Amino acid sequence: MMDRMVVQVDDELAEAFPEKALSRVEITARDGTVYRSSTAQAAGDFDRPLSPEEKRNKFLELTAPQLGDAKSEALLEMIQHLEHVDNIRELSAILSSR
Repeated sequence: MMDRMVVQVDDELAEAFPEKALSRVEITARDGTVYRSSTAQAAGDFDRPLSPEEKRNKFLELTAPQLGDAKSEALLEMIQHLEHVDNIRELSAILSSR
């Protein structure tokens, strides 16, 4: 699929950088139909930061499929209090066990 993708810089959107990191997606289907997104700025960019709750939810959404809910929660808790972790092996134990 990568060989069918083309990434281009849109001069109009690039003008807003670095104040805004804007993007737009255009997909051309095999039948020639073109689908275009609206111009968007990703949540989590420097000028559109995620709230603490959004960060937490994103972390759990990305880690739970690999670690499970309980281990993802434990990992997040450990990361949030990393200064209290006596040995980094505690962290790696969560990551290596399934």
